[in-house]
This record gives sequence, C-alpha cells and structure tokens, in this order.
Amino acid sequence: MWNSKRTIIYFILISFISIGVFYMSNNSREKKIIVWMRFKPESTDPLDYDLNVHHVTMRSVYASLVSLYENGKVTPQIAQSWESNSEKDIWKLTLNNDLTFANGDKITPQIVLKTFKRLVLVKNKSDSKSGFLEYLKGFHKLKSMNDNLEGIEITENKLVFSFIKPMPNFLEKVSFGFYSIVHPSQFDDDGKWLNKKNTISSGLYEISKWDNEHFELKLRKNQPKVNYDKKIDTIEFNFSTDPDQVLRSDIILRERLNYLVDEDEWHYASTLEDSNIVYVKIMKWNNPDSIYSSSTIRKSLRNLFYKNLKKAGYEATKSFFPLSIKGVSEFKDSELYNQIPKVSLITMPPFFKPLKSAKNKEKLDLGEIYKLGFEKFCGELSVQFAYKDYPEKFEDEEKIFDLQYLGTGIDIADPYDDIKFMFLSKHGIQLPDSNGNILKLLEKREFNVQEINKELWDQAIIWPIRHYSQGFWIKKSSKIDITKLNLSLNPIDFQFLGLD
Repeated sequence: MWNSKRTIIYFILISFISIGVFYMSNNSREKKIIVWMRFKPESTDPLDYDLNVHHVTMRSVYASLVSLYENGKVTPQIAQSWESNSEKDIWKLTLNNDLTFANGDKITPQIVLKTFKRLVLVKNKSDSKSGFLEYLKGFHKLKSMNDNLEGIEITENKLVFSFIKPMPNFLEKVSFGFYSIVHPSQFDDDGKWLNKKNTISSGLYEISKWDNEHFELKLRKNQPKVNYDKKIDTIEFNFSTDPDQVLRSDIILRERLNYLVDEDEWHYASTLEDSNIVYVKIMKWNNPDSIYSSSTIRKSLRNLFYKNLKKAGYEATKSFFPLSIKGVSEFKDSELYNQIPKVSLITMPPFFKPLKSAKNKEKLDLGEIYKLGFEKFCGELSVQFAYKDYPEKFEDEEKIFDLQYLGTGIDIADPYDDIKFMFLSKHGIQLPDSNGNILKLLEKREFNVQEINKELWDQAIIWPIRHYSQGFWIKKSSKIDITKLNLSLNPIDFQFLGLD
C-alpha cells in the first residue's frame, strides 16, 4: 500500500516537472518572423525616412515622442503624457524618465531638444519646409546647434513646444518617423549624419545584422517596458527574388494585386483606400539645353507613353492625386502628337523580376507591363533606350536618368499637409513646379487640390500612372496577431504585431 502511494506521488511530481519544463521551454523559445521586401535599406538617418523601405525597417528601431501605430489610440513612447492649451499652439509633454538608448544612455529632455534642433538646423540650411517645424517660434533664427530655439523649452522632465499658429494635429506630426529621437553622437554640429549604416536604437528593436544579404532586428536586451506578452523577438528580412524563397516568409510586403500568393494560405492586411501613387518623372525638365525643357514636347511624349502603356495592357489613371480625394478628377489627353527629336532615353530599372506562382506564369504583372509599355514607347519614337542603376548620390539621378518610375503616398482624408510636404520639403519627393504657379496656390490658407492637380498635369513633368492600396500579406499558418496594429498607416511598427 505504501509503495502504491509513493508511485502516485512520484507520478504527480514528474507530471508537474514535465508541465513546468514544457511551459518554460515554450515561453523561452525565440519568437521570430521573416518579412519579405523588394528593396534593402540604405540609411539609418531619419531624414531619409521618406523612402518606404526605411519606414518599414527603421520605424521599430527609433522611438518618437508618441506613436499612432497602435490601433485606436495615441501610444506614449518617449513622452508619457501630454497636454495643450485651448488654442493648440502650445503643447507640453512630460517625458518618461526610465527610458534609455540601446547603449544605456538615458533619453533626457536635452537630448530630445538636440534632435529637434538638428532637424530645424538642416531645414533652415536647405530652405526645406514640411508644414510643421517651420511654425515653431524662432525657427528661422536657429543657425547653429549652440543657438537657443525659442519654440522648445525644457522644464525639469518636460518639453514645451510653442508655435506661431494653432497645431491641432501636433501628436500626429511628431509620431512620424522623420521626428524620431536619435542619439546626439550620430550627427555633427552641422546636423550631418555621420554613418548611414550605424545607429543607437531609441526604440524597442535594434539592428542585429546588416550586410549585403541580410538585415535583422532583435528586441533590445535593455528594452523599454512593453506590456505585451506576444511581442516578437527577431525580425529577419528577406530580399530574395526567387518566388519559392519569397514564400518562405511570414509577411510579404506587396499590394493587393499579387500573382504570387495562394489566397487560401495568405491573408491581405491593409486599408482599402488607394492612397499610394505610381508616376513617371521627367528628370531633365529644368535643363534649358534639353528637349525635355519644352512643355509641348513633354505633353507629346506623355501622350505616346500612355498610348503604348495601354497597348502593353494597362490604361493609366490621368490624375496625380487619387480620385478618392474630394473634388479630384481625371484629365484628358490631346490626340495631337508634335514632331519629337530623336534622342536616347535612359531610365532606372523599375521592372523587377516578376514574382508569380506557377498557375499565374502567363499573366503579366505590373512591372512587366511598365517595361513592355516603355519599350513600345521607345520603339514608336525610333530611339535607343538603356536601363541604369541608381547612383550613390540622390542629386546625381537628374544627371543620369531622362525619366524615372517613382511612387509615394498621401493621406486621403486630410491631404493638405502631405501636398505641402511634397513640394516644399527638401526631404520628401520634391515635386517640381516649372512656373511657380503651384507654390502660389500653396500660399492660400485653404488651397484647392484639383487646381494643383491641374497645374501638375499642364506642366507635364509628372506623368501619373495609377493609385493602389499598399499593404502586406500574412501567411495564415504563421499565427501573427495584428489586432493591435493600426492598418490605416503605412508602414508596420513591429512592436504592435504579436506572435502566438
């Protein structure tokens, strides 16, 4: 009888031990996901954040004062609380005293102030405007990092932002990655970023691997406290152009139109708004010695381009701004084609290796259609063409390319600040204005979006192609939880993804 009891006790003990071992093993296993992207990151400087690849890769490396990437709320990050006066031109933020950079240095109000002084300094030197910081009191007076910035004051662990006009969307503005808080050792006294492959994380993740083939993020060992037991430990990025390798990923960053995935196995996560824009830009329009300086020739070329794009299988939407913006509508092409001098055409390679499943191999994806349309266009002009890679320096693109395929995005519900940023900021897409008419329209307190749309159309430097919804595909078997993530914003902030 005693032996029987002892056996039962041993059995219970062993069961508890087994359950404990299983529980610890299950909770100690690394939670890892693989994310596929077309491009590799090139810079850790938040001033380069406007490129989508940096949205995705750096959004979780840097923390901003607050975040809008959590579904349905403004989430504290560097700031733990905030308040404003009734006019919304003064905002007071209380910082979290417990936060540090990845190297252990505390994130102090003085460091936050240096981050914003750096942005103001760089913007002043380049005469760049974004519809936000230039309204800080004393913005134009800041000429060096040693100067006082009247619009930001420090009081103990608080920062007070003072503007010359109401700023009701202040929290939305400072949540953008452009205004991420960075370590002051990463830029010099002129605001120049010292090493674009180096960073000291202020956010939840840090870069753990970065070479020609790999890019990886890991949770910081001294991470900020985040009360989320589903948080992911490691994010490995996959840049392969092999369809089989792409499908090894847990997340694929692609739009809704996708010939690669099986929708029985993958789920598309995004808003339904077509807020992203694909367009062609004529690069040598401002060179008086170039044929592209003539708006008549640009319009004739645009007509031929659209005609051949349609032959290739896609009819362009002839409006730069998405048609879902109130008051925006398409324009019509003229059927007249003027005599065009024969020149060679050089563009960057926008025609990436198609990513298609076996059952969709006969279908042309958009990259193939753009390529075919461009080459038909060159054939009708009887001109030679060439594809060249991107230069190392952004400013060299105008020297190399005749035209480029480019893309951007816009807030459909409130596009006005985005439009100003597109034209006035030296750190955005820098849309052209050949005659100054657009800049005059932007001076109006409430400008008409369609008027600006028409000016872009008439100048014919920008040739709109299409609008689409930018999102990502999730492998259903990966058990990724997106319930906390705000899907109306691009990109992903990985701290609001979970893994069961």
